Amino acid sequence: MKIKLNKQLRFGFMILCSIVICTLIYQVYSEVAIHEYQEKTNILYSYNNKSNVSYEVFLKPNILFDTNRLVEDQIYFTEYTDYINIAFQYEFSGSNSANIEAVYKISALVKGYTGALDNTQVIWQKEFPIVAETKTNIQDKSLSIAKDLPVRLATYNDFSKMVAETSKVSSQSNLSIVMYVEMKTKTDNGKVIEEQFQPMIVIPLNTNYFVISKDIPTEKPGTIESTEKFRIPADLNKIIFYSVLIVLSITTLIFLFLFTINLPDKSELEKCLSKIFREHGSRFVALESEIIKEYGDYIKVHSIEDLVKISDELEKPILYNYTGNQDDIQLFFILDGPVMYIFNLQESISSFSNNVGGNIMINS
Repeated sequence: MKIKLNKQLRFGFMILCSIVICTLIYQVYSEVAIHEYQEKTNILYSYNNKSNVSYEVFLKPNILFDTNRLVEDQIYFTEYTDYINIAFQYEFSGSNSANIEAVYKISALVKGYTGALDNTQVIWQKEFPIVAETKTNIQDKSLSIAKDLPVRLATYNDFSKMVAETSKVSSQSNLSIVMYVEMKTKTDNGKVIEEQFQPMIVIPLNTNYFVISKDIPTEKPGTIESTEKFRIPADLNKIIFYSVLIVLSITTLIFLFLFTINLPDKSELEKCLSKIFREHGSRFVALESEIIKEYGDYIKVHSIEDLVKISDELEKPILYNYTGNQDDIQLFFILDGPVMYIFNLQESISSFSNNVGGNIMINS
């Protein structure tokens, strides 16, 4: 026995199942046939550069200090200073062996300037080589350069005073001790790394006391990377899940085709009854027994609207014989003493179908 379903509901379920099946088939096709790719970054070579400069101030014998040297970040007396020992360090380290080439030199740069803080203007400058340009080349993972050198402050103070005396130009001056490093590394994969560093310290000249400023330690890491694309494999769990849903949807669609039928369209009588009860149901009273046969005189009315008007006029309810089958409800009537006003729905429908206008009739 086939299940009866509302025509629109059954058709809607079929359309929905068809859309779901098509969508899921496309999802499975996308997982299997449409290739997706993802980028992956590989580190071919990693490296790090470190540079630093430090110093110690060595003192002449004096009546103030019991030690012959002072550490960093202090105030130093020019007259007590013998020399300043400066230590430069540079280190390159890589993840693999590579051809490392470094060129470095150390210079003393004396400058005369005017102004203060960041708003200064250089009037004159003179460079004194301390360590000549040196080149080193190795095949290794790392390279280190360390240079210690004593700097006698009096030499540069004297030079600054001589410039002022001979040029008749008075200005502030300082001394910069700079290590210039140029590094070039060629890795096994042919990539080239080039870096430059200039660690330095700065010392004021021609002052009774001074404070030394220096660069903070510098660390500069880096990597050489390559990017490759790889195909993302199909998600087997998704394919199985979609496949199960496809089977269920196809099964549902087959069931709707083979084991369900559309409910038959409502008859004209059913449509009219539904409309009558929808619009005037509050006026009706259902009777368990038939009393229409007890009346000899009754008046037929043309339509249910006419019967409603009579009900309003007489202030009487509209009656009908109750039955379990709605199709058997055909007569609606009003009792007014010995007179019954009656509307026969089936006759009204038949008359309308035959294009015969119904009139109010009186039967005796």
